[in-house]
Amino acid sequence: EGDKLELDSYRDSVNVYGGIKTPGGDFSGSFTRRFDLDDNGDIQVEHVFLKVPEDARGAGFGQEFIRQSENYYITHGVKRVNVGTGLDDGGYHWAKAGFKWDTSKDENEAVGDVDSALDNYFYDNSSIMSEISDIQGRMALTAWGDDDYPSPSEIADIGIEFKEDNMWAGKEILSGTAWYGTKEMVPED
Repeated sequence: EGDKLELDSYRDSVNVYGGIKTPGGDFSGSFTRRFDLDDNGDIQVEHVFLKVPEDARGAGFGQEFIRQSENYYITHGVKRVNVGTGLDDGGYHWAKAGFKWDTSKDENEAVGDVDSALDNYFYDNSSIMSEISDIQGRMALTAWGDDDYPSPSEIADIGIEFKEDNMWAGKEILSGTAWYGTKEMVPED
């Protein structure tokens, strides 16, 4: 019991639920993935939920879990992975994992509350505040979906050169934010 993945289907999608075990064999994490076809008939997957075991946080477990998942997707024909962030530090982690804004959604929906998190952030460092101002200016002046529009990864890196105790401005800004991202699954050469 609990060692197998659980599957169900709803309309035109398949949901996969799984538990994550600690090295001692206890279940302390879980994930949910939804597979369906996009408008072109290509397979896409939505990362609905991921709870990394507490004792594995900060040790690279989540990063490795996602890397192995993406390798699986590539070898099995998945074209795109979609995420909706909002839990804990997911907004930051998905940005660092290379997810870009989901431009199939309108700007306000895709960017979610990241813009207000930028507006509300204050740090007593003029260099960091200048970075935030520059990114906000580009968000205001660059057309949605244009290559010059600031990426989630750029926001995640704000103030990284002033990193203290594994925390910096970009990580604080994106942690807990809700936004929609997507990543194309491209085989490595």
